[in-house]
Amino acid sequence: MYADDTVIFTHETDAVSVAAKLSAMKVKGTEQLNSLCLTLTKKTVTMYFSNKRIQSQFPNGCINGDMIKNVEVHKYLGVTLDSSLTFKDHIKHKSYVLKFNITNLRHIQNLLSSEAADLI
Repeated sequence: MYADDTVIFTHETDAVSVAAKLSAMKVKGTEQLNSLCLTLTKKTVTMYFSNKRIQSQFPNGCINGDMIKNVEVHKYLGVTLDSSLTFKDHIKHKSYVLKFNITNLRHIQNLLSSEAADLI
């Protein structure tokens, strides 16, 4: 089995403290995953949130000898998160989907009954 959608969260003011705290958490997390017969996949990533563009200061993670890459944008439970929590990519994608659906509705509006049009 795989540990899908698992999050390890910590809060610190500097990169060194975050790295130290996450290393300790990863050891405990690995032990817990092993006890539950869960494994990490190649999709496992780390993401650091900051109001500054300092992603390069944060170290890559490592669990059981496997390097885990840092990302600045990641989709989690349907929400596209970015490292500064601006949600720009998420809003851009949702706007595109909405525009696409509205355009499709315009093409079929003449085919809909007035009751169906009211529901939409």
